[in-house]
Order: sequence, then C-alpha cells, then structure tokens
Amino acid sequence: MKSQLYTFIKKFVLLLLVIFVLDYVFGTLIEKAFYKEKQGDSSTTTYALTKANEDLLIFGTSRASHHYIPSLIADSLHISAYNLGRDGIKFDYNYALITSVLKRYNPKYIILDINQNDFTYDTLGTQKDIFTSMFLPYVRRDSYIKDLIYQVNPREVYKAEISKLYAFNSLPGSILQHALGVGQKNNHGYEALFSTKLTPADKSIVFNNSNYKEDTTLTRKFDEMIATIEQRKIKLLVVVSPTLNKFKNTPLPTVNKTLSKYGLKTVDFSDAFASADNSKLFHDRTHMNNDGSTLYTQLIIKDLKK
Repeated sequence: MKSQLYTFIKKFVLLLLVIFVLDYVFGTLIEKAFYKEKQGDSSTTTYALTKANEDLLIFGTSRASHHYIPSLIADSLHISAYNLGRDGIKFDYNYALITSVLKRYNPKYIILDINQNDFTYDTLGTQKDIFTSMFLPYVRRDSYIKDLIYQVNPREVYKAEISKLYAFNSLPGSILQHALGVGQKNNHGYEALFSTKLTPADKSIVFNNSNYKEDTTLTRKFDEMIATIEQRKIKLLVVVSPTLNKFKNTPLPTVNKTLSKYGLKTVDFSDAFASADNSKLFHDRTHMNNDGSTLYTQLIIKDLKK
C-alpha cells in the first residue's frame, strides 16, 4: 500500500513538473512574440508602457486612435508625436497609461480625447475584467501595472504569477494575425479608416441618456491625474472630437469642474463639421475617415499653436 502511494505521489509530482516546464516554455515564447508586435492594440499599449518618449502624446478611446494624425502634428509643430488611443476602453485604461508614462518621463504636450463613456458607472461589473485582460500580460514586468490590477482583480494577479502562460492565453491568435500583417495598420499609433458607411442624409442625433451615472472612483482618479499633469507643467489639451452621436448627459461638467481649478476648459469639437456632408468625412456615426481626420487634425494643430 505504501509503495502504491509513493508511486502515485512520484507520478503526481512529475506531472506537475512537466506542466510547470511546458507552461514556462510556451509562456516565454508567446511573451517574446507579444512584445515584438508592431501592429494591433496591444502593441500600442506595450509602446506606451515601455518606449514612448515623444514630445506630444495622444490618449483616448477609438475616437482618439482614428481621429488624430501624429505625422501632421509633428511636421507642423516640429516636434515628435505618437497616438496612444485604443479601441473599447474607458478612463481607467487612460489613467493607467498616462500615470505609467509619467513615471518614466514628462512629455511636453498631452492631448486627452474625452469619450461619453469615460466615467460611466459599470453596473454589470465587466469593466474590471476588460481592464485586467488588457494589462495582465505586463504583470511580471511592471510592478505599477501589477498594483493597479491587484486593486480591482487580485485573483488574476495570483493566477498570472503562478502560470506564465495564463496572462497570454487569449492572445496567440491576434499575435499570429499581426505577425502575418493581417488587420488594421497604424502609423505612429494612428489607425486610418477609409470610405464611409453613411449617406448624405445621415445627421447628428442627440440621445436622452437619462440613466447616466458616473463612477466616483474614476472621477477621483481623473482629478488626481490632472493635478499631476499640472504639477509637471505639461501642456494639456482636453478635447471632445467630432461625432454624430450626441448625448444629453455627458462627462463634460465633471471634466470642466476639475480643469477649471487650473484655468483650463474642454475644447468641444463634437459639432466642428456639423454643416458638412457627413458621408465624406465620417466612416461611421462615431468615427471620422482619413479625409475627416486630416481636416480635424488641422484644427487641433491651430489650438496647439495658440
């Protein structure tokens, strides 16, 4: 009986050892491929956390990544610029990215594109999972990001520390896709959208979002972040970029309340092209195409020159 128990324990330990080795080997291989990505959302996040050193940085959600052309800004102002916008995020992502960048260096300019959903309260509790999935690959390399994830999802941190493969288990497909050059391309973070899904008849619509509710944790972090930016004497431009979907209740009162402490105010370009043929400037109702983004970036350049 003892010999059988000994054999079982021996095999079990051997199995654990094999699993550990395989996890480490495949986790390391995927990690190396992940950090070599040159395209895709993850590559933008990686660049922000590890390499970004430009004079001007652009932050925000998909409207940021598709609306601001860094090369035009760089050529006009004779500075370096990079677009760090990412699709499908809220302010918790931008807070993590901006504060992480500020731990490494001070850019001269920051453009922050405000989105309608930046501060909205997460009634379903899914945002913490989205935030975690975006940043989990950096847990073993970035103690600051690790702490931010731990605050909202400590179990995921433990899992990523035990298994190297766990943090990357949903990424091999996208890594392969970008390695093959398939999918959206970016130029200094800017992802151009071409053509349009609209007709000349498509106009702006104002939605009555009476259930709008803000997350006080996010608004507090916004206040803290703006204070840090101002203390560092970084020139800040907070903007609402063009969109055809408008809302009765927005985060602008909260944003402007914080900015007013420093003599600043949001620049609202949401109606900048209201009289134009939207089918020529917009890819869809919330994102401009490359032609529209070119015109819009010129407006931003004029504000930056002021």
